[in-house]
Amino acid sequence: MTLEEKITEELYRRVLKKDRDLYAGQEYFDKKSATITALTEMTSLSENEVDQLAREVHSEVAEEYRRQNKLHLNMAVSGFSLLFIASLTVITLISAAAAWISAIVAISGLLVIFRYYKQFVRNRQIIIDNFDKKGHNWKEDSNFRQKRYIENNQYVFEGGTEDWCYWDSVDFKLPTKFTLEMTSLWKEGTYGTYGVMIADGDENNLTLELNARGAVSYSISKNSKKVINKSWKEDFIYKGSSKKKNTIKLKVDNDKFKYYVNDKLAYNGKKDILGDFVNIGLRVCDIQIVAFDSLRIMDDKTKAVLLDENFKIPHQDWTPKLQKEYTKSFENNQYIIETFRDEWCYWSHFPLDVSQACDFTLRAVWMEGETSNFGLIIYEEGDDYYSFQIQRNGKARYFIKRNGKTVFTANYTDTEYRGDGKKPVTLSVKIEKQKFEYYIDGIFVISGDFPQKEIKKISTSVCGFQKIAFDKLVVEEK
Repeated sequence: MTLEEKITEELYRRVLKKDRDLYAGQEYFDKKSATITALTEMTSLSENEVDQLAREVHSEVAEEYRRQNKLHLNMAVSGFSLLFIASLTVITLISAAAAWISAIVAISGLLVIFRYYKQFVRNRQIIIDNFDKKGHNWKEDSNFRQKRYIENNQYVFEGGTEDWCYWDSVDFKLPTKFTLEMTSLWKEGTYGTYGVMIADGDENNLTLELNARGAVSYSISKNSKKVINKSWKEDFIYKGSSKKKNTIKLKVDNDKFKYYVNDKLAYNGKKDILGDFVNIGLRVCDIQIVAFDSLRIMDDKTKAVLLDENFKIPHQDWTPKLQKEYTKSFENNQYIIETFRDEWCYWSHFPLDVSQACDFTLRAVWMEGETSNFGLIIYEEGDDYYSFQIQRNGKARYFIKRNGKTVFTANYTDTEYRGDGKKPVTLSVKIEKQKFEYYIDGIFVISGDFPQKEIKKISTSVCGFQKIAFDKLVVEEK
């Protein structure tokens, strides 16, 4: 057999073996998924609860299996040692023929050890996920920064981001003397602020504030900075009630005003640092839902009703809006994460219980959007992790986060990958002996230290405004 024939034969053998290993891993995953689904249907436990129990059972049984194999290995080593000593004794006492027999016995003992050793080291996990099933706890969900919509003759605001405020306004020039009334219903969520904002321009405004704890306040901003911010007064509105409506009233007389809540005077104030009001807005902050019932404005000199908004036929300046934050879904055997927020990253977790010596392979397709990072996160312990990233322009890097802080960020390395909406990219991370190597499409990018002994979780990650489809994940213990 020529050298080329030997190489071809060996390559053929290894490819078939690799294929059998991968098929065995996929077959195990299919059986496990089917079992979890059946147990979920038979019991009152959720699929996540059954899957968690399955992981616990796997860890316990695998550990017992390793313990037994280690015991067998130790027994074999002891037996071989005795055989070896006996062989040496025989060699010194009897003929050469008997010595050969003893040597054969010793070699047989070595083969026994090797067989048990192979069993011991082969007890490794191979996990293959083609994202054609809703397994591995990948979540299908979505979130938004804000929603505004007209429903049942109410203008409903849903805030979806902590500590952020959202508003909508109409341009409306107000007289020097007027009365404003607004009725609203807090429906659910946090006890963040909400209310009415009246402005003399984009940067100067008077804001009348409520919260569902029952408190009221007001503030005045000049050039986008608060110059007056009144302390909260308690027990003015209905606390945490989603059934009782609250009404605020503002009576303005030139530079002075009175602020009432549910017909009870809360504040006397001055607006002399502000100009004529030309804009009225409804405003909601934090994660909560507030429905605005009505907004009424009357000229106190002429008694004319300037605005009588009950949202049956809304004013044309109101702008309902859905501002998404992210969506996660399964589609066409792909797990798709679409993100809608600049410089923010979103991820989906996959619990693991593997040793450090492990190969991770993730295949993804950049579908559309801006040029930003996406990739694979490997967790050390708790929320400490290594994030391996790639961009559609082929730039790859990694960074390390510990205790909530980024402690190291590698420079970007150029690769040959270019995302065009169809072409997949394969990220590979090989970890062994407290070191890692990072590859893009099989080409080495960078290496570094990885001191953690166990890996408990990995995540897919997408940042910025873009849409990424993940279509294959392979985790293979060495």
